[in-house]
Amino acid sequence: MKVVVVGGGTAGCISALLFKKFFPSFDITMIRSSEIGILGPGEGLTPSINLFLKHLNISIEEFIENTGATIKHGIMFKNWNEEGTPWFHGFSDFYEKANNKNDILKYFKVAVNLKDNIDNLDYYYHISNNNNIDLSNPENYAFHVDARKLVIFLEKIATKNGITIIDDEIIKVNSNEFGYIDAVVTKKNDIFNCNFVIDCSGFARLIIGKHYKSEWESMSSLLPATMGLACFLPQDNKFYPYTEATALKYGWSWKIPLQHRYGCGYVYDGNYINEKEAELELRELYGESLEVVKNFAYSPGFFKTPWIKNCFGNGLSTSFAEPIEATTIFLMINSMSSFLLSYFPKYLKQNNVNKNSNKIQDDFNNDFVIKQLGVASYLHAHYKTNRTDTEFWKLFNNKYSLPNKKWPDFDLPEFLKLFNLNIFDTNNIKPETWTPSSWMALYAGNMMHKNFIKLDSQEVIEYNKYVSQVKDYALTYKDNHLHFLKQIKTNKENI
Repeated sequence: MKVVVVGGGTAGCISALLFKKFFPSFDITMIRSSEIGILGPGEGLTPSINLFLKHLNISIEEFIENTGATIKHGIMFKNWNEEGTPWFHGFSDFYEKANNKNDILKYFKVAVNLKDNIDNLDYYYHISNNNNIDLSNPENYAFHVDARKLVIFLEKIATKNGITIIDDEIIKVNSNEFGYIDAVVTKKNDIFNCNFVIDCSGFARLIIGKHYKSEWESMSSLLPATMGLACFLPQDNKFYPYTEATALKYGWSWKIPLQHRYGCGYVYDGNYINEKEAELELRELYGESLEVVKNFAYSPGFFKTPWIKNCFGNGLSTSFAEPIEATTIFLMINSMSSFLLSYFPKYLKQNNVNKNSNKIQDDFNNDFVIKQLGVASYLHAHYKTNRTDTEFWKLFNNKYSLPNKKWPDFDLPEFLKLFNLNIFDTNNIKPETWTPSSWMALYAGNMMHKNFIKLDSQEVIEYNKYVSQVKDYALTYKDNHLHFLKQIKTNKENI
C-alpha cells in the first residue's frame, strides 16, 4: 500500500513514523515544504510522548540530546486567581504517593475550605519546586522541546526507517469517481499515486478542510483567545522541570525552559489589544531581552470528521483549541495510535474497496469529537477564576459559557455546583480525558469554591500532618534536573 503524508512538522513526522512502525511493509512518502517552516519556538509535551518513544525504540537520552529538551512534570499557573496565588497541575495523580487514598477527598475538602490549593498535597509539586525530577514512572513526566530540533531529529529517524521525504508543496488532489484520493500533485508537477493519505497540512487544512469540506465545530464561544505571540528568551540556567503559565491582562503567557533558551509567548484576545500592545505587556513581564518570533491568529475548533474516505487528518489540520495544557501533541499521538491500532486494521479488512458509508470511520470520528469536547471543557474551566481586574476577566463568565446542553457524559455547571455544595465525589468528574486529580487541581487553584464551611480542628491537624509527610518524603528525593541534563551531555561526549 502507498501512503502519502501531506505536510511535515511534528504531526507529519509522528504520523509517518507510527504508520511505518505498525505497517512496515507500506510504502510511505512524506511531502513537506521547507519554505513553509515550523510553527512555534518551543513545545511542551505530555507523557504520551513516552509511549511514542517506546514504539520507536528511542531512548530518553537520545531524545533529550537531539531536541534541546528538558524534563516536564507539569505546569505552574501564576496569577490565575485574584489573590495571585500560584498553583501546580502535575501529570501524576497528586495523591499517588498517599498511603491511604481514601483520605484524599477529606484532605482536599480541608484544602479548599482553607482557601488553599492542593500543591502541599502533591509530591511532584515539591520535587519540581526544588528543581528535582523523578523519572521512575513514564506516565508522570514529559519534556519541553525545541520544535525545530524535534522535527529535524524525527526526519532523520524517518529516513532511517525507510520513509521517503519530498521537499515540495501539494497544489492539487486527484480523486476517483467515488471521492477517494488516488494521487496528489506537487508544485514541481510531480504526481504521487496513493492508496491512503494522512493530512498533516497544519493550519492550511488542505484536504480534510478544503478538499473534503468537513464540517467545522467552533469553540470560539468557549475559549476567548484568538491570537498568539511567540517569542524567545535567553536561558538563565534555572532549569525548573515545569512550564510556566502566567495569567496577564487579556490572556496568559507561556514560558518553556529549553537547554539553550526559553520559548515563551502571549495567548491573547485580539478584541482587546493588538500585537504591539501584547508585545509591550510581555516585555513588562520578561524584559527587553525578549525576541519576537511570530504573531499568529487562530480560531479554536475542530472538524467533526477527521477521517473521510481514504484520508485521515491529524494535528492542526483537524483541530486546535489553544496552547494551554499542551493538548495538541497529546491529541495528535493519541489519535494516530488509536487510529492505527484499533480502527485502521478493520478498515483494511472490510472497507478497502467499499465505496459506501463506513461504520468504522463513523465510530472513530465520534470518539474524536468526544475527546475534543472533553479537552475544551477543561480548558474552558481555566478561565473561570475570581479575577476581575480587566474587562477580559470580568466579562468571561458572561461572554463564554458551555451550551445549555450536556456535552458527552459531562456537565461542567453541575460539576461546579456539586463542588460548591461540598459534595466531594470524584464520580462527578467526567469525561476520562482529564483525571479527577486534574479537575481538583484546577478547581482549588483557581479558587472556584464559594460555600465555605467551618472545619473540625482535628481535620485540620490531620491535614497538616499529611502535608508534612509529603514534604518530608519529597526531600528524600534529590535527583537534580540540571545535574541530570549535564550527565547526558557528559556521557555523549565520552562516547
